[in-house]
Amino acid sequence: MIQTVNHPTTGLPHKFGARIRPPKGARPKFCAKFGDHVKLVDAPASADYTQAALASLHNIMCNDRLGCCVVAAGYHLLGTLTGNAGALFNATDAQIIADYGMIGGYNPSDPSTDQGCDEVTAIDKWTQNGFANNSKVVGAIEVDGTNAAEVRSSIYLFEGALLCEELPDAYVNPMPGGDGFLWGVAGDPNPNSGHATMLAGYDADDAAKVVTWGMIGKKSFEAIAKYNVESAGGSLYIVLTHDILARGVCKAPNGMEWGDLVADLRSLGASVPDSAVAQ
Repeated sequence: MIQTVNHPTTGLPHKFGARIRPPKGARPKFCAKFGDHVKLVDAPASADYTQAALASLHNIMCNDRLGCCVVAAGYHLLGTLTGNAGALFNATDAQIIADYGMIGGYNPSDPSTDQGCDEVTAIDKWTQNGFANNSKVVGAIEVDGTNAAEVRSSIYLFEGALLCEELPDAYVNPMPGGDGFLWGVAGDPNPNSGHATMLAGYDADDAAKVVTWGMIGKKSFEAIAKYNVESAGGSLYIVLTHDILARGVCKAPNGMEWGDLVADLRSLGASVPDSAVAQ
């Protein structure tokens, strides 16, 4: 049963729907590709990728009535990437529902199929079939949520991250009422509250910009370290498209690590064109 909570202002329902599963196959790890070079990334004290994507980030993406939070988080990420590239893509309800069907087996004619989905399957499906705007994922990188410098550097380089976790009860009791909420360390994760969100920047006050249910708030790096790790049933992925890989390579400190990363992605079946990593 997918948990539902009501918005404190509107009274409208908002659903969870992230199913936590073991990773399918190998994923390059951010630290393995950059290691000590992470400290060399000239990441600013803060980075904000939300402003060019507000129309998409404030779109609840059907997650008020369906347990499609993984799909919603993926399209919030896509909106961030395309918005900051100057060509914002804001998914329609029909496109979200279609992807929820592709990834989680949802059939609008059968409400019992609203069973959520997991982020690993979603990434694999977007790699195989692409998003609704035809852009495809070329690979994903696991990020160590306990390493704040790594989280900052990965967000700075790739303009966003996909999170999955088991939310603590305090995050939704009460439910955030709108933009500007703050999620910190707040007790144990609740396995009945699997949820997917995305990060679209970070501040100098040790918090990342988190997007969920069409709202933009903050999540402390301390909370990311507690909840977005495998031991707590969580995860943190950088999802790579051709465009974001090309933009990120311009910010990277060391071309050798990028060459190794691309080689690893290709060895895992990703189709990464040479033009995507040209210096």
